[in-house]
Amino acid sequence: MEKRRIRLNINGVVCGIITEESDEYMQMISDEVGSMMAKIMASSPVITRESAALTVALSFCDEARQTEERLQNMKRKAVELEKRALETERQSTMLKKENSQLWEETEALLNQPAGDFSAKERERMTDRISALEAELLLLRGKIPDSEETQGELAAPLLRNPLKPDGQDLQGFVSFFQKDDE
Repeated sequence: MEKRRIRLNINGVVCGIITEESDEYMQMISDEVGSMMAKIMASSPVITRESAALTVALSFCDEARQTEERLQNMKRKAVELEKRALETERQSTMLKKENSQLWEETEALLNQPAGDFSAKERERMTDRISALEAELLLLRGKIPDSEETQGELAAPLLRNPLKPDGQDLQGFVSFFQKDDE
């Protein structure tokens, strides 16, 4: 749009303005300024038109400055939230990788003869897997509460690698959910 000259009448004062804005927009702005000036002048019989115009200008400048500060605060918060989201995603990826490694280690240990795998090691691994699963759920912000969500999350997270065929081991306490048969 090209710049052009328009004339506005604000409370009896004719102003020539060069702008790229539409006539309708500029008329709306001049009406708003005129309305504010009329309110200020009506509130005090001794106030001059110039004083009212300065008061309106100060009011608009103050409003613009406060709006700019709010915008800057919102931008800073958005940047902080993006950083937190990236960090959370990074942590989630690391936990997934660690969880996968622990499952692999557990499977490898299960394939060893039973004498090489102590009850203390089983308990430690089970506790670590449970803690990682809980942390992963917290990072995802998901708690399995519906059948659909439980179907997605419960099967891989609650499978007990120490009981591959579902039978109980003597002297072993499990915190894993048992499948109803």
